[in-house]
Amino acid sequence: DTGLQLSRYNTSYASPDLWPSNNLILNCTSFDNMDVKTQENADGFAAKLTCGEGNVFDGCISYCNSDDGWDLFAKPATGKIGKVTIRNCVAFNNGKTTAGTSFGSGDMNGFKLGGSGVGTAHTVFNCLAFNNGATGFTDNNNPSDLSLVNCTAAANGNAGKGKGNFICYRSASNATYRNLISYDNAKKQSDKFNGVMANSTYFTNNKYYSINSSIGTALKNNEKVGDVVTLENSDFKNTDNKIDVTADINKLLRTSTGTVNVNGLYESVGDISTRGARFNVASQMLTINNTIADEEEKETKAEPETQSETNTQTQSETNTQTQPETQSETNTQAQPESTTEATKEVAADEDIVYEMLEGNNVNITNDKDLVLRSAADYSLFVGVKVDGAFISKNIYKSYSGSTVVVIPASFLKTLTAGYHEFVIVSKNGSATANVKLSERKAEVAGDEDVVTLPFTDEGEVAADTDLVASAAADAVADAYAAKVSAAKSAADKVSTTSTEESSNTGDRNGLVIYVIFCLIALMVAVDRVYKKQY
Repeated sequence: DTGLQLSRYNTSYASPDLWPSNNLILNCTSFDNMDVKTQENADGFAAKLTCGEGNVFDGCISYCNSDDGWDLFAKPATGKIGKVTIRNCVAFNNGKTTAGTSFGSGDMNGFKLGGSGVGTAHTVFNCLAFNNGATGFTDNNNPSDLSLVNCTAAANGNAGKGKGNFICYRSASNATYRNLISYDNAKKQSDKFNGVMANSTYFTNNKYYSINSSIGTALKNNEKVGDVVTLENSDFKNTDNKIDVTADINKLLRTSTGTVNVNGLYESVGDISTRGARFNVASQMLTINNTIADEEEKETKAEPETQSETNTQTQSETNTQTQPETQSETNTQAQPESTTEATKEVAADEDIVYEMLEGNNVNITNDKDLVLRSAADYSLFVGVKVDGAFISKNIYKSYSGSTVVVIPASFLKTLTAGYHEFVIVSKNGSATANVKLSERKAEVAGDEDVVTLPFTDEGEVAADTDLVASAAADAVADAYAAKVSAAKSAADKVSTTSTEESSNTGDRNGLVIYVIFCLIALMVAVDRVYKKQY
């Protein structure tokens, strides 16, 4: 059966508060799970039928399972399950084991996010689905406000089922699809959505469409909305998805610390670099922000009975898991999630992807300050990451409205030229900006260009002149003032000496005129030297 499943073990636990809750499944790998008896229940990971709130899968890889990579199936008999968060995860080659064994009744999806018209608003963030037999991401008849953010689906639908990369047309009208990329569907099948899409590229009717608005555009089924665009291999760092599934996947697709690193596979670049999943970068969130309550205080339940629910699940699930896609949307959306939830405080274990309202995708020189503005409330502000590491709070200034951060040019000059990732981190999420930084090149004056600064008679820069306050200008002014001062001192000395020597000759007036003439000549000479040198 399934490799790792979150469901009740004791069949007498009939209410959600007794079901497994607040579990973190971190950096786990699940593969080659299969069930010969039913041929359709063996998933890599599952949180289904009877699981409570707050369960999180983070940094997990699911591949080559006979059914789905992830299964969040629910059914009317047991009712809604708790909200599940899946983030920084990868599902590939599901529907066929590493030995090549497959079953026609297996669902073969990457991420299956519900079932049976029973709705829970699950969240999927920064996840990749590729080479799965059916679809990459499917609502599976979950009529709720699903949230898919920064997800990539590529080359799915390679089995006989021939599904699109995204099949999410039975979700509620407020379902959120943000920063998605659909690419290279195996059989050119259309994506299907119901909800609001922003900053995403999807495929329908044999064309790629791009919705560039960050506000969001309503989509229904496989409507053609947005600009027709081309999408090619060159829009990604790497599109070589031929992975040897018999090799050690953890060595191939993980870092030394266990986090996911797919080596740039289907990581977008260029104009669409803000879309899709990215791994081994600062925006990959791997920690839960809230602290888990003391387990001893939570141990109020009796030890589970030894009886397994496996047979109960497989018998009841066989006929209810797969819902036909032709089912009317009118009936499947009868249980929308309450819109009042949006006004409540967001749970601390949710990683919200806030919009970077200012500063994303800018190209600036390192002699200017960088202004970033996140949509997150300033009361939630934690700090700033640059290229994956927090920087000292002494470096930047932050303000409210929503959250504004000013990175000074003095810090930017310490970074190399090229692309850098700036992340405003809040208590319950973050906003990311990709910034291209270049060095400021000094402008060399032409041979005939003479920089003439306006000086007063005393050699000081005029106060009402619009000048760049720089050390170079100050140095020029000081040098010029020094020359003028030296000239005046020399003239004064000559004048004094000459006056004393000529006081008895009766030629005083002529000597004064002569000194003034010399002073003027000296001033002109100094000015010419200044202009030549500066």
